[in-house]
Amino acid sequence: MDNATFVYASEVRGRGETVHEDFIIAAVMFVLAMITVLFGTMNLYYIWKISIFHNAFGWFWASRTCAEMMAESIHVVYNVPITIIQPRNIAPIIGIIPYLIGCTGAVCACLMNEMISVNRCLAVCSPFRYKKIFTKKVCILFITWSWICSLLLVSALVFVPCNLIGYSPTLYEYVFIKCSPDLERDFSYYAKTGAVHKNFNRDIRFFFQSAVQNITMSLASATLILSNNKNDPDRKLRNILGFNTILLTHACNGLTLILFNPEIRKRLMGRVASVTYRMSDRGPSPPDTGTSKNSRNSSKS
Repeated sequence: MDNATFVYASEVRGRGETVHEDFIIAAVMFVLAMITVLFGTMNLYYIWKISIFHNAFGWFWASRTCAEMMAESIHVVYNVPITIIQPRNIAPIIGIIPYLIGCTGAVCACLMNEMISVNRCLAVCSPFRYKKIFTKKVCILFITWSWICSLLLVSALVFVPCNLIGYSPTLYEYVFIKCSPDLERDFSYYAKTGAVHKNFNRDIRFFFQSAVQNITMSLASATLILSNNKNDPDRKLRNILGFNTILLTHACNGLTLILFNPEIRKRLMGRVASVTYRMSDRGPSPPDTGTSKNSRNSSKS
């Protein structure tokens, strides 16, 4: 590519027409993002309602859930529609801002996972020191620190030259934006880990819950490293896997709180049973056979 043909931020522009593949990728992206938002909303509701989550673990989990919902909402609001429409006249800033917002949420979610991992480790390995370390003040400081660090790290993408990333509707992935025709990018950095309080058995349960999350996060990290935000049409499948494993990881994070905690499952099953009972209790009204009318006439006579 030379200066005559180079178009800045061409990576964030569509091809001008929609193909069948666009609808499939957009549908998968939309479903995974909406599942994450749905599970995240349920997580926040049960953290608020159930007292066993009114502690350091619950506060960290709520903060991480908000961060993940923030990252996934970008897919619903921007990435999915752009993938379907494939417009060719997208302004660079419009293609870049969604990544900055989504990246802020993703980085904060990673940092909160680190907090949850340390929290669970100390709860299981050193339960007597746990409450002295994770006081309410310390937890608020940790959460605030995570959000501030996320904003600072993402802002570095703006201020460091040639370091911007945007969503490519043709590659279905976040890719580095070339700032000159002769510049190639072949690196990027990602980090992820994860993990999850009251009596010892519950701490063990939360610990296993965290272990399951770490599996999906490790897979996501591996695919992200392989895809590497590189603008390469020949590696489209790898890009799609790297992009969507993050969505799948966030969805699994929301699901694990529901699956591993009987307090939430009892509430859910109780509501399902209640709704089922009310529906069966109503039932269809019996047909009017005229018997009641005949009985009234006979009583009158």
